[in-house]
Amino acid sequence: MSLLAGTPGRRFSARYRHRRRRGSRLARALSIGAGGALMAIGALLFFTPGPGVLVFLAGGTLVARESPRAARALDRLELSVRLWLRIPRAR
Repeated sequence: MSLLAGTPGRRFSARYRHRRRRGSRLARALSIGAGGALMAIGALLFFTPGPGVLVFLAGGTLVARESPRAARALDRLELSVRLWLRIPRAR
């Protein structure tokens, strides 16, 4: 399941449901740990010149693969950003 192939506003939740059907506890723990570490690094990079927001969002996508709350939050964030940038929802 590719994020790019998903429907805007539902792609992270769909990715979560797809990953939930398969995968081990170890893979889930590693994904959440790596995502949390990337989010922490991204938060630190907010205050320095560089790609802090991108690193933070990359960590968020890793966490959203394993957490329904994070997946819904990223779906809402995507719709808010699309509305703010005036990007149409439908393809």
